Amino acid sequence: RRLPELREEPTVGFTNWRNNCYLNAVYQCLLHTPLLRDHLLSACPNPQDEWLAELAGLYRLVEEAQRRDARCVDPPQRLSRLVAEASTEFAFGRQADAHEAFILLITRWLNGCLVAGDGTGSDLSKLVYKEKEQLEAGSLVGHVFGLQNGQCMTCESCSYESKTSSVEYCLILNVTLGMTEEELQRCQQDSVAQLQLFRRRPSGGGSSESNVSATSLENLLDEYTHRERIDEWKCEKCKGVGGVRTAYLGRRPNILVVYIDRRQDCNLFGKINRRVSFPLQFDLAPWLTKDSQDEDPDSHNGSGAQYSLYAMCVHQDLRGSTASGHYIAFVRDRASRWYNLDDDTVRPVPWSTVQEQHPYLLFYVASSPIFPSAPKGTAASTTA
Repeated sequence: RRLPELREEPTVGFTNWRNNCYLNAVYQCLLHTPLLRDHLLSACPNPQDEWLAELAGLYRLVEEAQRRDARCVDPPQRLSRLVAEASTEFAFGRQADAHEAFILLITRWLNGCLVAGDGTGSDLSKLVYKEKEQLEAGSLVGHVFGLQNGQCMTCESCSYESKTSSVEYCLILNVTLGMTEEELQRCQQDSVAQLQLFRRRPSGGGSSESNVSATSLENLLDEYTHRERIDEWKCEKCKGVGGVRTAYLGRRPNILVVYIDRRQDCNLFGKINRRVSFPLQFDLAPWLTKDSQDEDPDSHNGSGAQYSLYAMCVHQDLRGSTASGHYIAFVRDRASRWYNLDDDTVRPVPWSTVQEQHPYLLFYVASSPIFPSAPKGTAASTTA
């Protein structure tokens, strides 16, 4: 019961020819996710869906380049065209967001799995939302990234609990979690100052570091799942007003992708470069529900829910401005050596260099595989 090993030393970069650094960085993180590659090429080596076909082609493109000892290749033109045509946000030549690109790719690959179906010939993409969500979670892509995320409202009058949950493929943690009101105001002031500086000197200058307290991934998870009183909430059972809201993490994924949301509030400039430390390894168990831990065999044998960092996407500011920047990736090989993948350049770096970065997307792999569970009273089935 082991997950596929990490890849060997990365050697192939991608050219940046139309401001596509955001895609290059995401591609590299996905290329170094062995479970995704193994699932796809073993279960569906020649997919009919064009998005899944391009994912398989991406893996083969890089593997062929490695056989030729090529150090750089052009990104797949057809996949780049599909991304550009999916939304004006990703139009050729336009700077775009790596997290939004990752979500677009995952969404289209999940839909491709439903179109491929479960072997019965049915087009599962036409099912109702809840049925589609369940089948997506059990698909080859959902089995890799799917995380149950939810919230519970508890009535202060009668203790009635109202729970809602959904399957997500990226855990979003806002970088402002745990900030004081004074620090939030300071971020707004920094935003105004950055905008004024940008108008005076578009070429950049100055510092883009946020003048707020540092935090950590673990602290952000604590803040994300902490109890919050909602005065205006009305209980559907006793009709009392006032409740406590708690966010929770349910069934955990094989690959945990964490997005550190650094965006300012609406109408504010730039992003928040708050220092967020992140561990090479950590146990997710403290933030999982008891029910999910009871169903997790690793929780029973005392190993917890261990995860190891293997890839990271970073947005580097250009010329001291948080309004523009450049995306790069960092990946770890099977010998635990780290590399910086900056478009067509690949170079080894120490772990200390990785630790200095402002993380944007963090990719963690579970220490042991999490297998899909069938709904109670039904037989297990898996879509492509």
